[in-house]
Amino acid sequence: MDEKEKISKQVFIIIGIISIIILAIIVAAVVINANTKPEVIKETKEGADITLNYAGESSGLALTDMKATKDDVGMKVDSADSVFNFTVNTDLIEADKASYEIFVTKNKKDCNINDEYLKVYLEKESDGTFNKVIDPMTYKALTKKDEMGVKKGSMVLFKDNVNESKAINYRLKMWLSDKYTPKEGEKVNCSIELGIVGEAK
Repeated sequence: MDEKEKISKQVFIIIGIISIIILAIIVAAVVINANTKPEVIKETKEGADITLNYAGESSGLALTDMKATKDDVGMKVDSADSVFNFTVNTDLIEADKASYEIFVTKNKKDCNINDEYLKVYLEKESDGTFNKVIDPMTYKALTKKDEMGVKKGSMVLFKDNVNESKAINYRLKMWLSDKYTPKEGEKVNCSIELGIVGEAK
């Protein structure tokens, strides 16, 4: 093999290695993007699309080893693992206005506390700051399906009406009521799933 063929072979190997590296980077980027792609709950109604968007795989909030917390303390919690951020997008295609209800559903198999000791709280973003939408509420399950379609067992947190297409950012929080007295060595856990229903007018 002469010198020219050796050089050609080396160039071919280098190009092959570079191609493999580039391909690996592309595959990694696709995988990362797929794992961080926002999940969507879409409520399509005649004349409007009402969409609930959130990042990650979970569609709610799950807490373990919860401690009894006063409302004024729970309202101020803002650590990433203790809140659930989401966005409600309304797209008024033909409708003049739309209404939606944000609701939560307690996962009974993941919760070892009664409804009366579970507090839920909702905030809305305005000018970059999250502010109170509702006062902290004790979880109160519907005894029957409501008019907009939220099923029995779930709890309606907030109802809003919109007359233009827009996106609104919300933050969900929950905590263990300070009225609860845990038993020695007990670990209190709970998770809730977020949902939305809507209607166009």
